[in-house]
Amino acid sequence: MQKGVGHEPHDAPEYAASKAAVMRLTSALSNTLLQRNVKMNTICLGWVDTPASRQTREGMNTSEIPETILSTDDIAKKVMDFIHDRRTGRILVWKEDEDPYNMT
Repeated sequence: MQKGVGHEPHDAPEYAASKAAVMRLTSALSNTLLQRNVKMNTICLGWVDTPASRQTREGMNTSEIPETILSTDDIAKKVMDFIHDRRTGRILVWKEDEDPYNMT
């Protein structure tokens, strides 16, 4: 989801726009959904170590690949934090080589 954050050019603008739309939708709907006891939060991730990303990285130049790739276990911990937190409408941005930060 990280491709929706920022203002640099993107080679798939429709992909970046859809990611940005999900973040905006999170903010716009979260209070309405909370009235129905539903929380809505978003985690915007960079590269995640999955079979699909490993396959993609095999065909890439090493200079294009971040040094740190997010693990599914680390992401699961953040999801659990969201589940146990009462807040809604949160947007967490987590790029590979940075600490995660909340946009809201």
